[in-house]
Amino acid sequence: MTSKEAVLGVEIQHYPLLVETLPNLIPEFPLKPPPPDVNIKIKAVGDIVPGTNYPSNRLHPQKKLLFQAVQPILKGADLLFGNFESTLTNHPYSPKRRRGGLIVAFRTPPSYTQILKEAGFDVMSVANNYSFDFSRPGFNDTIQNLEKTGIKALGKQGQILIAYRKGLSIAWIGFSIHLNRQGIPYRDRYFRSVGLIRQLTQSNFPQTPLVINKKGQILRK
Repeated sequence: MTSKEAVLGVEIQHYPLLVETLPNLIPEFPLKPPPPDVNIKIKAVGDIVPGTNYPSNRLHPQKKLLFQAVQPILKGADLLFGNFESTLTNHPYSPKRRRGGLIVAFRTPPSYTQILKEAGFDVMSVANNYSFDFSRPGFNDTIQNLEKTGIKALGKQGQILIAYRKGLSIAWIGFSIHLNRQGIPYRDRYFRSVGLIRQLTQSNFPQTPLVINKKGQILRK
């Protein structure tokens, strides 16, 4: 555990899903107030594709420059969140087919995790419509490569990520209607997400639950 991770105290919690008993709409649960006189600044960035080398090389010749212009904007957050719209893998095969003469599949070299870390990202969502561009091996590689760099990956099925900062528990749920390669119908994916929200708000420890979509937007706070 690095010194920064020790300060954040980030850990992953998993909960069973209660799909069968969920209502049709997200219920309004009262949330516990945060500790007095505590302010947390969270910055969020959506749809990050640093470049792709599939099916041809479209990587920036100087990857260190990719975040240079926005670096001042990214600074100053207690937690920096981003939605990673690509994959971090060397897996050679994509299940996507050519349409209109193009194959839209994103594959970013795993070494790019370092520039994401240097940009200051603490949590990155991998729940989006490009997560399975290189099937399950590419999805797993993306998570593992982010975690090895010290960035917490968000978006695995049934996952709630808890980050502790300044005595405040911040819960993250990453979900996407586009993860159809998991073989889960849209309706079930929606209700499973609601199930996570329900268990989160009824539990004792989260004081500020955040639900994040693929664009990095906070849907409920």
